[in-house]
Amino acid sequence: VRSAMTVRSVPSSSASLRGDQQASGAGAAVPTGTTAPGSCAVAVEVADEPVPGASQPSDAPAGDAEPGPDGFGFLAGLLGSMPQANSDAMATLFVHLAPQILEHVRGKHAEIDAFAEQQPKLMRSVLQAMREGLEPFPQLRETHLACERLLQAETLAGVGAETEAYLQRLTQLPMEEQCDIVSVAMAGVMEKIMLLATEQVPAPSDASESAKGSGKGSGKGFGKGFG
Repeated sequence: VRSAMTVRSVPSSSASLRGDQQASGAGAAVPTGTTAPGSCAVAVEVADEPVPGASQPSDAPAGDAEPGPDGFGFLAGLLGSMPQANSDAMATLFVHLAPQILEHVRGKHAEIDAFAEQQPKLMRSVLQAMREGLEPFPQLRETHLACERLLQAETLAGVGAETEAYLQRLTQLPMEEQCDIVSVAMAGVMEKIMLLATEQVPAPSDASESAKGSGKGSGKGFGKGFG
């Protein structure tokens, strides 16, 4: 069983995001918060889909139930749904997750800086995209100037601190302003992150070709040795 995620927009007049499980039991909506009328909103639905060729769980007691999808499956479902979601929906999703992201990066400046030093080309591309995206928004001028300083510096030390500062400033703005800023400023950044996520997953064809080559070599050597 694998996790499939769908990200879609809902009318801005909705008072809250859908969070009730459907009566059919086929899937459950994951609430991301509530919004007032007139603000942006997004609905994220997660459902388990059968994997072809895999054994399906039986009607066993609850104590013997198989564990749900792991974190990577959930993340893969989110990344896979991004191309089908419009920018407003993804911006709203990021805005609702921003407080949790802020808590996650708080106090981890050294770890973020270390990652930036390991991926300098990617990080500079992200900083450049954020600098260009934030230029029209005076609310985050400090972050715009910080991106400029980091791009001109020889090292990327300080990326962690500026990441936390950016999220802190963003979450203090009204929800509608956050959605407007993120939909524009984060478009290029999310594109870079998507590219990184794609590059980290090896192609199945490459793995199968490697296995075939290994098998052929072993077979020939084994036959000759006993001939």
